Amino acid sequence: MRIIILIVSFFLLNSHSIYGQNMHLFLLGDTVSSLKGASKKDLKNIRKDFSQVAQASNLRLYTHEIKGGKADYKALSSMIARTRTLPTDVILFYYTGHGVRNKMSTSRWPAIYFPKNRQAVESTAIINQLNKKPHSLCVILADCCNETVSGKAPSLFSRPFINRALSNKTSSKKQCAGYRSLFSGTKGLIIASGAIPGKRSWCTEKGSFFTKAFLLSLKHEQHSAKGDWSRIFNRTKQLCKDYQTPQYELNIRN
Repeated sequence: MRIIILIVSFFLLNSHSIYGQNMHLFLLGDTVSSLKGASKKDLKNIRKDFSQVAQASNLRLYTHEIKGGKADYKALSSMIARTRTLPTDVILFYYTGHGVRNKMSTSRWPAIYFPKNRQAVESTAIINQLNKKPHSLCVILADCCNETVSGKAPSLFSRPFINRALSNKTSSKKQCAGYRSLFSGTKGLIIASGAIPGKRSWCTEKGSFFTKAFLLSLKHEQHSAKGDWSRIFNRTKQLCKDYQTPQYELNIRN
């Protein structure tokens, strides 16, 4: 009996290594305000593309999503807290919606605006909670404005996004290698947002500029035998240069 218990215990402790890494995809979207059209499109694109990333990287994908009338900070914080992660897991948080900036804020990152209760929460609170969870890589993306506003959220922007051509031709082996090096082969904390302090992050009903540019750049990076996060965000900034200035911070450890 003792031998059986030991065997079962060994299997449970090592099942993670048998099945590979996990990716926990946390999605938060403002689908109730004037941005609902863009946010719904963004969430759909993120789900689709990261499903492909997880499959190519041999990551087991778990999606945790809050949107619509359920989206408030308490629900988000609770969802993050109750999600069990392991030291080898990849955590990816994505937000699309309104963002604001507190005049007294010392952080470069925007405050996330929850229309349900008209609450603005500093991104640093969410960043700190996610970064404290066990993980190998934590990526945090916020596609929202980063400007100080007086009581009103920025209006929907109507100018179309110029979809600059990026080749999607690649072999399956290179595609897997590029994604694997980015997610399974990278450790640390990566933070990015659609706009620098004092600026807006634009969108149309077809989606948000930063999100679309980031996903295009990520797909392009699958061509590389070794993916590079700096290249991804520099290319993203280049795609957005006529409209906005995204920002990013890489805290990658070897």
